[in-house]
Amino acid sequence: MLYITYLLTYEGLGRIGTTAFFLGTVGGIHVGFVILITLVYYSSREEMSSICVSLYQWSLYMALLCLFHFSEFFTTAIYQPTSLSYDSFIINHRYNIFITISLVYVYISYFLYFLVKIIQLQHWQHG
Repeated sequence: MLYITYLLTYEGLGRIGTTAFFLGTVGGIHVGFVILITLVYYSSREEMSSICVSLYQWSLYMALLCLFHFSEFFTTAIYQPTSLSYDSFIINHRYNIFITISLVYVYISYFLYFLVKIIQLQHWQHG
């Protein structure tokens, strides 16, 4: 029961560690996408499709967003270590709603993009 209190309180190391792990994982995956898309683009010398551009922009956005939240925590840890807590990440409920809305928007736009391409392909095949 002692370990659960570390996850439930805002000053608990469990909550801080879990949040840092999540930010590092999400940021690292998206940095990987940015590097991968950049390498593929420069090795192929062809123009990127609009879906690749969108994925590149989304990955760059998420990587920088994770870096921002980590840097807020890191700056607080350096200059005000006594007030360090989970809130130092500046991740709150309202902010998560906006991130979720932007994520849903990106996935809906990807889905609609592919749907339009499929309809165009079927129309082209059937004359």
